[in-house]
Amino acid sequence: MHIQGERRIQASRERVFRALTDPHELSELIPGVERVEVTGDDEWIAVVKPPFGRGLNLKLDMHVTDRRPPEHAHLVAWG
Repeated sequence: MHIQGERRIQASRERVFRALTDPHELSELIPGVERVEVTGDDEWIAVVKPPFGRGLNLKLDMHVTDRRPPEHAHLVAWG
């Protein structure tokens, strides 16, 4: 899956940047996240229970690969 685009959010740029680059804040925004394991400064694992799976959990490796606070963050996830 590739997610790209722009969204308008009623919050300061600093607040949005922090929410997108902090693993614990971001996990509260993604439905189905059961837990987060921080593995490095800009790396973490999110365990997600998808709405369509029976007893199935997805393990997503998340990385912030580029950051220019508060204007830009590039996140990559795979799993």
